[in-house]
Amino acid sequence: MIVGNRNIRRPLARAASALALVFAAFASVIAPQTALADGTAQTLPFSQNWSNTGLITANDDWSGVPGIVGYRGDDLTSATGADPQTVLGDGTAIVDVNINQTNPNTFNTGGVAEFEITDPVVALTGSGTADAPFILFNLNTNGFQSVNVAYNLRDLDASADNAVQPVALQFRVGSSGDFTNVPAGFVADATTGPSLANLVTPVSATLPAAAGNQALVQVRVITTNAASNDEWVGVDDIVIGAPLVGDTAPTVASTTPADGANAVATDTTVTVTFSEPVTAAPGAFSLNCGADQPLSVSGGEASYTLDPNADLPFDTNCTLTISAAQVSDTDGTPTPLAADFTASFTTAVVPGSCPAATLVTIGSVQGTGTASPVGGAAVAVQGRVVGDFQGASALNGFYLQDAGDGDAASSDGIFVFTNTPDVAEGDLVQVSGTVSEQFTLTQLTGATVTTCDIATPPTITPAVIDLPTSDLERFESMSVSFPEQLSVTENFQLGRFGELVLSSDGRLFNPTNIVDPTDDPASENENDENNKAAVTTLQDANNARRILLDDGSGVQNPATVPYLSAQGTRRIGDTVSNLTGVLSFGFSAYRVQPTVAPAFVDSNPRPATPPAVGGTLRVASFNVLNYFNTFDQPGETCFPSNVQDDCRGANSQAEFDRQRAKIFAALQGLNADVVGLIEIENDGDGASSAVADLVSGLNAVAGSGTYSYTLDPAGYGPNAGAGVFPGGDDAIKVAFIYQPSRVTPVGPAVASDSAAFANARAPIAQTFRQNSTGALFTAINNHFKSKSGTGDDANADQGDGQGNFNADRVAQARALLGFISTITTASGDADVLVLGDLNAYNQEDPIDVLRAGGLTNLIDDGTAYSFVFGAQSGSLDHALASASMVAQVSGAEKWHINADEPLVLDYNLEFKSAAVQALNQGTPFRSSDHDPVLIGLELTRPNGAPTAALTAGSCLGSGLLSGSYLLTVGDAETPTSQLKVTTSSSNTALVPQRAVVVLGKGTTRLIAIGANDRSSGSAVITFTVGDGTTSTTTSITVLVGTSQANTLNGGEGADLVFGQSGNDTITTLGGPDVICGGNGNDAIDAGAGNDALLGENGDDTMTGGAGADRFNGGRGRDQATDFTPSQGDIAIDIR
Repeated sequence: MIVGNRNIRRPLARAASALALVFAAFASVIAPQTALADGTAQTLPFSQNWSNTGLITANDDWSGVPGIVGYRGDDLTSATGADPQTVLGDGTAIVDVNINQTNPNTFNTGGVAEFEITDPVVALTGSGTADAPFILFNLNTNGFQSVNVAYNLRDLDASADNAVQPVALQFRVGSSGDFTNVPAGFVADATTGPSLANLVTPVSATLPAAAGNQALVQVRVITTNAASNDEWVGVDDIVIGAPLVGDTAPTVASTTPADGANAVATDTTVTVTFSEPVTAAPGAFSLNCGADQPLSVSGGEASYTLDPNADLPFDTNCTLTISAAQVSDTDGTPTPLAADFTASFTTAVVPGSCPAATLVTIGSVQGTGTASPVGGAAVAVQGRVVGDFQGASALNGFYLQDAGDGDAASSDGIFVFTNTPDVAEGDLVQVSGTVSEQFTLTQLTGATVTTCDIATPPTITPAVIDLPTSDLERFESMSVSFPEQLSVTENFQLGRFGELVLSSDGRLFNPTNIVDPTDDPASENENDENNKAAVTTLQDANNARRILLDDGSGVQNPATVPYLSAQGTRRIGDTVSNLTGVLSFGFSAYRVQPTVAPAFVDSNPRPATPPAVGGTLRVASFNVLNYFNTFDQPGETCFPSNVQDDCRGANSQAEFDRQRAKIFAALQGLNADVVGLIEIENDGDGASSAVADLVSGLNAVAGSGTYSYTLDPAGYGPNAGAGVFPGGDDAIKVAFIYQPSRVTPVGPAVASDSAAFANARAPIAQTFRQNSTGALFTAINNHFKSKSGTGDDANADQGDGQGNFNADRVAQARALLGFISTITTASGDADVLVLGDLNAYNQEDPIDVLRAGGLTNLIDDGTAYSFVFGAQSGSLDHALASASMVAQVSGAEKWHINADEPLVLDYNLEFKSAAVQALNQGTPFRSSDHDPVLIGLELTRPNGAPTAALTAGSCLGSGLLSGSYLLTVGDAETPTSQLKVTTSSSNTALVPQRAVVVLGKGTTRLIAIGANDRSSGSAVITFTVGDGTTSTTTSITVLVGTSQANTLNGGEGADLVFGQSGNDTITTLGGPDVICGGNGNDAIDAGAGNDALLGENGDDTMTGGAGADRFNGGRGRDQATDFTPSQGDIAIDIR
């Protein structure tokens, strides 16, 4: 489909067409007619081959082209991919031609175009504007009862696109009304590809009788806007006239040797007999036997003899070709062959080198299907050994290939199941045996093998295979070569079977890692749309890109693993070029048994360190693949069923030691401050638990106290007893370890109790404080339900690439969002990292749900991966961040230490020789089957409110209603010099605003407060300390008595009390109080706190209460009832 006027491109490859030659010959014997002007009906016969490029000299100007006009066909149809046979409307509103174009691969304007290329042509292609472009022929058919229209459709576009480009033929009588479709002129797809432009499709159709004897008949060739990117289709070699009657094209009646003949003598001549007398021009005959053979041609008329100038090579497939363009009959108008003719035969072996036998071609045994058409038959074949894999340690046989029978659809190779006699690659042998199938690999069994006596067997050149392709059956058991660079895309069976899966154009990715299976186009939200077709298309493309490399052996778990690098690995992403061997089939896969040792390139070397993620804090997620310190061996039992089957990890102490060493190396390499562990034994958090063992062992190599672990949440695992909740009762769990020197857990870990996790592992959340900054964040560790097993109903595999239990994983994603809301509400901090193995690839529904819920996938890339399954890479392990957390993430990467490594390099000891066991010990590589995820954080501490604290000062003088305090201010983020203090009075009649003074700009400020001595009552003085963003307040309550005896009661806070004249009773509670008794015999009780008490004139009784108090009696006989120097009390003028 073309968007706007953009079209898709293809190159041009010109092919000969017998049809064009027929009408060219026809036209040459009829007197040419003078062409009339554009739009005028042209008399018959009429022709146009576009060789005169001067006919069209300006865009959209057909005035120089007799009888032909091109139209863009706007709005003839609104559909893409419409069948042009159904588009019958007029469409002659927009005249169109784009002139002097030179490259059909790149020209991108839909409609009609003139291409001035080696063989000039006018061409059509659809687009979003050019819905149904066409070229129209105006014809005068008077005198013609029947009209034949012939032309060639040429695929011009050789770009990577490969649209289905249908072309139809239509006519109408007159210049108005709908057109009538001519079914015989329809071509369902006039293009090939991708990246090919070698298709020429001849069209010849006779118009209905209604088109005869008319003054004006309009004929058009029309295409439509394709469903995918359109291709240019040229309309060339146009010939319109009366059909030929009574003269059929000649044919080849027979050849000697016959097509498919075997054991043909090398000194043979070739006889060709035609159906009628013909004239054969020079070059009409050619014979190729690995190379062109010079011929002497004799005879004539109906039979010709071809005599090679030299004997033909032995045991070689020869192909005879007769050119249709060079052969025509001799009756009346010369009529050429309808098409080029070919026949093949195989020459004999060196005389006397093989016993005489009735041989058949291997191709006839193989047939064109997956199984032989002659299964069970006894046959004799002869050919060259192209792959010797005899012996019990190999494949118990060899591959045989003959020179071929000329049928490209059938294989010329076969497997011979026998170890005797011993043969060698290159031997020419004759084999008699019974045809059978082994896993649909066609083979000969019960074979009798005779080695032929020949010094130099004929060479068989490997067939070249270019991936992608889905047609490999025709190469079964043949010598093949893959010249392109192939990448290792799976190594899972390398240690067991010696197999690698290779792919073209880099590694394969799981389709749902790239294509959203429920959105088209992919969005960030899960919805009810369906995109199965796109997933299936990508999966089919992946399948066509892959080929399996075997090791030519049937031995399982070989003592020496093949194809390893000098570093003892063969990683996914490594490459090999010019792979050469025999293409075999077995265990549902085509496989190459190499005959030349593959030369691998370490294109994906091991990463010694994790990728840089920046930040001042590092958080990791690591699936540790069943870290159990309870071994899977008789007598041991594991939670939850207390049976051995629940013990999923190492089988012995020796295996566990190997596992620990690899896990510790990986964790040390990550050097994360917080690590979310996945797949660790769910056996509690005591001293003998798996998580305690891991931390103890890790600290033994990293340094004592380097790591600690969080305790299991309440209701989780075996510690919960009968109270365990859904998702806490699996044999494995998730857990956190952390570096206490870097972070501190805030509160206990919490797990979700949602029933959605009943068949998975409940997520665990832990809030951490960064020690250096005090900043908080919460990590939530997850392990959703896996894809393995068989689900029911909505949990069944829906065929959209998401596997089993997708509905459960969607429910778990939704429950996780609810859990996040609960956690952030409880912690008061919105910074959340979601970690773990979600068992969903990057574009699958559970990830859509989390994105729709406000989380950001920190590694949202279709080519990111952490796991490999079925030769396809993808991300099952994820890191997502809440909205407030995203800006604090400095980087997120995956450390590819596991997914790319062969399974044989893991800690297990079973089925491994001592040499294999010695590989890769103590390294982080293949410490698990999942790659760890590493996130860098640059946390920003929330701006906290300033602090403010009051210290009691003193009364500022007898007879004056004024007192003082000290205000100490602070702020973790703002210098104290930038803190601003403002004041307000609740009773300005008693304490005017101007009577409150704050002095100083540092940490300690001096406060002076004066009260109106003509007034009494109370006023609250509020002090607000602000940093420009947040603030805090503190207050002093001012109490003023009358000149009479007063009873004044303060509160728990800071009180400034003025008694004035009279015998006053003054009582305050906790807080830093300043009490000025005034004249009179006063009773003062300051309560708890560090208080300042001034009795002033009179005989005063003062009680300071708890705290360091300052007593000043003033004039009179004063006493301090609880003066206690040991608690910091100070007394002045106490008598």
